[in-house]
Amino acid sequence: MSIIIGNSVDGNPAELAALHQYIASLEQQVHILEIENQRLRKETTPALYPGIEEALRRNAARLEHLLHYSPVIIFSSRADGDYNVTYMSENVRKILGYSPASFIAKPGFWISQVHPDDAPAVAANLGLLAERGECQQTYRFLHADRTYRWVYNILRLVRDTRGVPLEIIGSLEDITERKHAEEVLEATERLVQQIASTMPSILYIYDLILEQNIYSNQHIWETLGYTIEDIAVMGRNVLPTILHPDDLVHAINHRTVLAQTPDETVSHFEYRVRHKDGTWRWLQSREVVFMRTTEGQPQQILGVAHDITEQKLNEEALRASEHRLLQSNEELRQRNRDISLLNEMGGLLQACSDINEAYRVIASSAEKLFEGQAGALYLHQDTANRYTIVANWGELALIVPSFNGCSCPSIFEQQTCSPCQAERTPCQHLQGQAGESILCIPLVVWGKTLGILHLHNHTFATSEHRKRWQQLADSVAHHVSLALTSLTLREQLKQQAIRDALTGLYNRRYLDETLPRELQRAARHNQSVTVMMIDVDHFKYFNDTYGHDMGDALLRTVGAFLETHTRSDDIVCRYGGEEFMLVLPGAAMEPAHLRAEELRVGLQSMNIEHKGHLLDAMTVSIGVATFPDHGTFADALIKSADEALYRAKHSGRNRVALFGAG
Repeated sequence: MSIIIGNSVDGNPAELAALHQYIASLEQQVHILEIENQRLRKETTPALYPGIEEALRRNAARLEHLLHYSPVIIFSSRADGDYNVTYMSENVRKILGYSPASFIAKPGFWISQVHPDDAPAVAANLGLLAERGECQQTYRFLHADRTYRWVYNILRLVRDTRGVPLEIIGSLEDITERKHAEEVLEATERLVQQIASTMPSILYIYDLILEQNIYSNQHIWETLGYTIEDIAVMGRNVLPTILHPDDLVHAINHRTVLAQTPDETVSHFEYRVRHKDGTWRWLQSREVVFMRTTEGQPQQILGVAHDITEQKLNEEALRASEHRLLQSNEELRQRNRDISLLNEMGGLLQACSDINEAYRVIASSAEKLFEGQAGALYLHQDTANRYTIVANWGELALIVPSFNGCSCPSIFEQQTCSPCQAERTPCQHLQGQAGESILCIPLVVWGKTLGILHLHNHTFATSEHRKRWQQLADSVAHHVSLALTSLTLREQLKQQAIRDALTGLYNRRYLDETLPRELQRAARHNQSVTVMMIDVDHFKYFNDTYGHDMGDALLRTVGAFLETHTRSDDIVCRYGGEEFMLVLPGAAMEPAHLRAEELRVGLQSMNIEHKGHLLDAMTVSIGVATFPDHGTFADALIKSADEALYRAKHSGRNRVALFGAG
């Protein structure tokens, strides 16, 4: 929670300035209405009463309309220390879920809904209001749905001409989404920083315009002995200072060529760098254009550098023997092939749209990486600690579709294991097979085992071949682990963004994105689209009588019924509260009317039990509107359905109302 006295406040200055301007505009409108009301009172005569009363009603209606559509709650409270609310704008219903009467009729209700951890600071801030006259604060406030929302609160103390406090005028804005976005951004930044800090390579960003490094990770110290501060001090002299004189021109020419290539082109080059102890180290860099100027010119290069000094020394030593040279070249060729295929697999995995496509990419890439070999990918299932095969390649003998996680040491030890080792417990999923040609590599991310990569190899001849094979297997397992974790998180975030947490139906955000597209498609094909707005009658009665748990269960029941009694092309959404929205592409008004009646009757006939007791029958009211007759845009069509629902409610509930019908 943050509390601000005076004019300073945490957050985006532009957003806060806009909020202050908006509140000032509201106050100006209210002031104009008050002046108009005062004028009307002064001019009051019995003969003018009817006209004045009508003008007062119009002014009141204007004020209520202004506050109803405002995203900011306006309220006033006593300034005597009890802070009891004396006025609360009507839009508090849709923002915080309470009626204005909840605040006015219950002394101390406002303060009692503040989160316990924030309440002391809020109370202390109110105590300073008399001294400062105004305060701004953010804290958590209990919504009517029993979840806490972050609110931004501005309070102003109103005094009379003698300086005596009269009342407190305040505003509340729900900033929960902004808070959540900030938290997600902070988490993402921490994750990126952790990745940069833990990767076993030098990560750097070089600015072509400034001609200096503007970022390096900590690994530069481990590889070259320089601190990040040492590199910063070198500034524009970083390349002449640390690059070998024979490689300086090569590096400059390389970056000149790189600047002329497309952004997605990854360029490699090798060069010598002076270690802080004075020795020379060979590095291999992979660079790509990272940022361009507004004119499209390359500005920054992102690079990853590996220390290849040992590899270079080995190459020089191997030149003395033709046999060793040929062997080294073959190993290098194979390693480069593996790296290339790993990079290819990584790129393909990043481009996958869903997890099943990733399984196909893994199988195809593994078949290339482990040429002439066989293998399988097993992933953990949520129940019974089972690991099930999701991809396989080559010819695997006696393959099992799934196995218990306790049967493979690589899973509970989180280490690569080979059944040929005498001290190892035989893996049950091998069904008695063993030997040096078998590996089980766990897929571990953040300490959690996602699955295992199971490999069979009958081609290697020496321990060196086996070692390289195991290293490649470990690299593949690492790439696969990160890719599957990323895809899973991406899918979870996507579902969380478009699904209602209580009912599992699509949410209003999904409706706002989808309905305009459906209307455009219908317009192109000259078809109708019907929307139904469904509201559970007397939902508050169920909540008050049986509790909120029952209310939640009731909403889930309605959602499940609607989902199972609609076509596959229909869109079922929870619109908000106890309201649901159905979008029926291609449905005209009359068939949709019959369908709405079927849904209404079906819901009414459901037997709903709670704790062994049969509840009162549930009914719904339904408003129906059809594109294009009742609206050519999504907002207009929804408004028409809402008006029809309103008429159904006020006509006695438990009925279907068509927009425009008598």
